[in-house]
Amino acid sequence: MKTKIAFRYQMRENLKALGILYAIIYLLILLMAILRAVGRNGSMNGLEMASAIFMFVLGLNAFKTPFRFYLANSISRRTLFLGFLCSTVPTAAIMAVLDTVNHLIFTSLIHYDSIYFSVYFQHYSHTLQMPVDYLHFATESFLWCLCLYFFCALVGFFITSLYYRMNKLLKICVSIGVPGFFIFILPAIDIMTGSTVFRTLGSIIVFVLGLSDGCNPYIPMAFCLLGAIVISFLSFLLIRRATIKD
Repeated sequence: MKTKIAFRYQMRENLKALGILYAIIYLLILLMAILRAVGRNGSMNGLEMASAIFMFVLGLNAFKTPFRFYLANSISRRTLFLGFLCSTVPTAAIMAVLDTVNHLIFTSLIHYDSIYFSVYFQHYSHTLQMPVDYLHFATESFLWCLCLYFFCALVGFFITSLYYRMNKLLKICVSIGVPGFFIFILPAIDIMTGSTVFRTLGSIIVFVLGLSDGCNPYIPMAFCLLGAIVISFLSFLLIRRATIKD
């Protein structure tokens, strides 16, 4: 019963934020369509990135404030986590449906390519004029977006849970050390190893995206789902003994 209440509470908050996000997106598309109608360059690409960032931020904000509210009302940490998971799936599904449909609509209004189509266009016919092609594209685009958005939300939840459990000194060390590693140390190691590091990382990224042997969007879907399972387990371990902090 309490999980159902937590689910409704978080879904209500998610839908409010979704309404604002897509209102902004549709206003931007309308502006681009007007510019194109008057002979200007009206174009926009890759709105899935905005959706992925939205889900990441949603995950970042899904723990600290709700955690205090739930514990104050004698609602368990397990209920909080289940409520988050149960609300994240339909939220990601709604966004995946909208972004898939938006690609089909926006391409008729402005010059628009989704990230999914830009990366995996070789997986489909170049025209996508037949209904079966549209159905094939829309189904796989929906699944790809769903897995990506769900994974991004869980990454955000894990990061905010991890930071919550850290003391102030450790937070500072991580906040400075992690960016410093990627900006300074990793490039230095790459230079010393003759660009081996970045070549290896590039090969891994290409494989994870399903581009190492043709175009296979199901490979990144599998990685996102596997990552989501692992991160969910780690996140629950972090919050199951968390206490209220100032």
